[in-house]
This record gives sequence, C-alpha cells and structure tokens, in this order.
Amino acid sequence: MIVSIRRAFRKDGQNMKIEWLQLILKTAETGSISKACELCHISQPAASRMIMNAEHELGCDIFKRDVRSKGLALTEDGERIIPEITRIAEIYGDLLDKTGNRGKRSIRLSLSENTFSSAAAPRIISAFYSLQPEAILKIETLTLNRLFMPLMEGRSDLVLYSWGHIGEGYTSLPVSALPVSVETLGDRPECIAFAENNMPAGVENGAGIDILKDKELIMSFDIFDRSNRGANQFHLIAACEARGFSPRIIVVENASDIKQLMTLQGKGNFLSSAPDALREYPGIRFVPITDCPYTVRYYAVYKKNNTNPLIPDLIKAIKTFF
Repeated sequence: MIVSIRRAFRKDGQNMKIEWLQLILKTAETGSISKACELCHISQPAASRMIMNAEHELGCDIFKRDVRSKGLALTEDGERIIPEITRIAEIYGDLLDKTGNRGKRSIRLSLSENTFSSAAAPRIISAFYSLQPEAILKIETLTLNRLFMPLMEGRSDLVLYSWGHIGEGYTSLPVSALPVSVETLGDRPECIAFAENNMPAGVENGAGIDILKDKELIMSFDIFDRSNRGANQFHLIAACEARGFSPRIIVVENASDIKQLMTLQGKGNFLSSAPDALREYPGIRFVPITDCPYTVRYYAVYKKNNTNPLIPDLIKAIKTFF
C-alpha cells in the first residue's frame, strides 16, 4: 500500500494533492466530513470530491460509507495507510517551515455579522473553490466596529465592506486614511425585511420610504445616537424625518439577537443591503426601498503591502454575487 501512495504522486493526469491528504487526516481524526470541512475551510461538496479523487488515485476505499452510521470510520486499507499519510503531511509541513512558505496557499476574509447571514460563508467558499480548488479560504465574521482590526494587525487578508453611496460625487470612505487598497464590487439597494406572514400588500417588488412609517426597525445600534451618524441608515432616517415621522427603533446587543428575532419570532423589519445569495433567513422577504436617498456600495479592502497572490481570485469570486 505504501508503494500505491508513492505511485499516486507520479501518475499522469489527475495527481495526488497534499490538500486531499490533509482533508483525509482531519476526517479520520473527527470521524465527520462536515467537521473536517470546518477545520479545513472548504465546502462539503468540494471535500467529497477530494476524498473520492484520493481514493481513485490510491485504488482503495479509505472510509466506510454506511448511511446508518453517525460517523465516518476507516476501512482496513484506510487504517493501514493513515500512518503514511500522516508522515507525508508532516514532511510537507516541515518543508514549508524551512522555506518560510507555510500558509501561502491560504487566504483570510473578514465579514460583518451585522450584514451577512450564516449562508454567506459556504457560498463564498464554493465560488472561490471553483477558481482555486487547491487553496484554503478562511472566513471570520466580526461586528462592524471590529471589522478592520484583523486586517490592520495582519490577521486578515481581505475585508468585505459596505458604505452608503450618495450621488456620483460622494466618494469619501472611512478607510481613506488607512494604508489600504480598495476595489469596488458593486452596488446594492437598501432593503427592508418583512416576515412572510406580515408582508404589506403590494410591496413585493419595492416600496417607498413611507412604508417605514409605524414600523419597528430592529438594529444593533441606536441610529439616533450622534456617534452613529456616519452610518448608511442615518440618511434613511433623516429622509423619514423630512416626511414628518421617525421609525421606531428596537436596539439589540448584537447581530445574533437580530437573527433570533427575525427567524424565531417572525419579526422581519430589518434593513439589509447584502446580496440576495449571501443572506438567508427562513420566512423572511426582502423588499427594496425604491426612493432610498443612497445606494449601498460594496468594496473589497486589503492592505497595500499584502502580496497574497490569491487576493485577485477571491475578489473575482465575491463579484459573482453582485
């Protein structure tokens, strides 16, 4: 069997990848392909393909496939070759350490948990994998006020960031003073979310600002606090006040509270401009505000001295959602 592993690295065509072996080790260690996906930061369909490819190259089944079993167990062949796979992975890690190249085929993305649902991460990973099947994408979700800390401290490579765009002459961004490069991803309308069982009549394709009258808006900060007046939503509240009313604001402590209110209690009055494919809440419909005073523009932000070669492909993958 050891000979089979060595031959797999020399065969023509679809050759063995070190990422396949690393995934096999994590799957064997956890007994679960879904847990291994979380640790390796890849999607489950991609992981299944990688394991099948590895088994094809090695000419044996590594894991037992028993639908009645709660976990994945190694076959006899799998038990025999795991020590060799471990040794190969350790040698590869040592080589990367000696050349200073460890982690070069990975990239880290920061998202706002206030903006994107839990559906965003696996979908971005899948889009990126189609461009870079051998790379690892690690996604971290943060609150808005902490979004740029990992980037500036070198713990993140790219930030997905949004800002209200008011007219063509409005180009000032809060990050303009930072040593970063900024690439525009696309524009999105501001939407208000409604529970499906509480949808106002005739607003499926869009609604005017007046729809916010007498509505309670769930937010993770107090929009009437002066310290928040740079936020996109302040301009919308100001437009409401110009029409003689102010929406009622329900302030929650964090974004997870918003998700609980939306999904569990069916309260869907929440502002969101995230791309449709990157937000998913059961029983919630998002309706564009047709006369909103701003458009939300999304940006990819990274430090100017960051030379990670995967940045262009990650930006390309994210742009597919706009």
